[in-house]
Amino acid sequence: MNSLDYFIIIPIYNGASHIEELYKHIPSIFHHRVLFIDDGSVDETANVLRSMNLKMIRHSENKGKGSALKTGMEYAKRNDASFCVTMDVDLQHPPESLHDFVKSYEANTISIGYRYDRVSMPIHRKLSNFLTSLLVSIRTNETIKDSQCGYRLIPKSMFGLALKESGFQFESELLLKGCLLGYGVNHIHIPTIYNQADSAIHPMRDTFKFIALWFRSFFW
Repeated sequence: MNSLDYFIIIPIYNGASHIEELYKHIPSIFHHRVLFIDDGSVDETANVLRSMNLKMIRHSENKGKGSALKTGMEYAKRNDASFCVTMDVDLQHPPESLHDFVKSYEANTISIGYRYDRVSMPIHRKLSNFLTSLLVSIRTNETIKDSQCGYRLIPKSMFGLALKESGFQFESELLLKGCLLGYGVNHIHIPTIYNQADSAIHPMRDTFKFIALWFRSFFW
């Protein structure tokens, strides 16, 4: 595994207050692989990344999480990476689990974080996640336990997929298209962590957007 090249892609929008704490928890063995995608932040994100001498690509304006992830995947593709791991900056994705994701690598398989203990998950997030995971499972004939978790390993062969979504639905589009093309799915157990960070996901609006995407998938 050590002979393979890969990147840890972290999209970030107005997340300056989380960067130092997150980076402190990322095992040092992964530090040189971390790439932040600053999606047009208007706070001190870019300055903090520069002051810490962290690798970043900056969007001149906010384009959405999906666009940030695409930028990271394009970078990984240009640099001939075998895969990338995507994670959020707000410490809801424990950096200590990076070892498990990297060890799970298979060329034609997506690894997804599975928050198995959901006692602390807000009820509206439980319902939204249950619905989206169920619909993805039905559509792809693949058991998907946590479709909304953005902690993932994406293999190189998926970097070139034609993906149109630019916001949060990008992750659902990637999962749907990947599974429909025959990619397998690994689930990596991670704890359920909810802190004081504000979520940019709107449970009702984004669930309806997902359902619209799900129906469109029948015409791909």
